[in-house]
Amino acid sequence: MSNIPEKYVTIHKLTFENEKILKEVKKCACIYCKDRYDVSKINEWIEDDNGLTAQCPFCQIDSVIPEIINGVPISDEDLNKLNKYYF
Repeated sequence: MSNIPEKYVTIHKLTFENEKILKEVKKCACIYCKDRYDVSKINEWIEDDNGLTAQCPFCQIDSVIPEIINGVPISDEDLNKLNKYYF
């Protein structure tokens, strides 16, 4: 996995113990099924050592990221590349 651009490694880290960051945004996306939806649709959380990790309400995979990161929207191209690199 060393050939994955740092941008995507950083984004992927947001799929873990992400309750706090997701609760601060309105929209999110799943890098597995590539659906986009309101954070309020998330109703399943995995309890991890240092926080809760969101499960996608559509595919039940724990690959949810904020739709906007540091003011930059996640594009369809980003989602496709993240899916390719991690799945």
